[in-house]
Amino acid sequence: MGALIEFFVRMALLRNKPQDLPPSPALLVLLSIVSTLFGTLLLGGLLGGYEAALGANLMDLALTMLFLFALLQITGHAPRWLQTATAVMGLTVLVGVVSFTVDRLSVALQLPDLQAIVDLALMIWIHVAVGHVIRHAIGVPLAAGIVLIFGYTLFSQVMIFQVFPPVVPN
Repeated sequence: MGALIEFFVRMALLRNKPQDLPPSPALLVLLSIVSTLFGTLLLGGLLGGYEAALGANLMDLALTMLFLFALLQITGHAPRWLQTATAVMGLTVLVGVVSFTVDRLSVALQLPDLQAIVDLALMIWIHVAVGHVIRHAIGVPLAAGIVLIFGYTLFSQVMIFQVFPPVVPN
């Protein structure tokens, strides 16, 4: 387990590549479940409850898998889907763990701004890290990978918030 965590930390630091992962459907399923659970815990308040947050995370998972499949299919790299999707899910788990931990710390220490600052940093970081994965998956420069994942994020958030709108506190 430690080697797997180290692998994804190194990937987040742009050192490891998705093709270095073993092509494991079981690992993809496990990481997808853990990513969905962390996302549900983190978005429960924003979306008005855990049921809506779970729905939004399942929709996000489906859109992400479809985006990666279509991107790799269009660029002629379809055989790389399993490792690419696993790499992306591993990175989202890593972000989920960090964000969840900081969320609990910011509540315990009564520092709400801490969560906002860390979330902004994580948002930037995950786009660079997933851009790195995309770069290796389809053979484009890092900047192109970042632009692709940023564009996808905008699209997916609009779609998800159409179905699961954020709840505005009173």
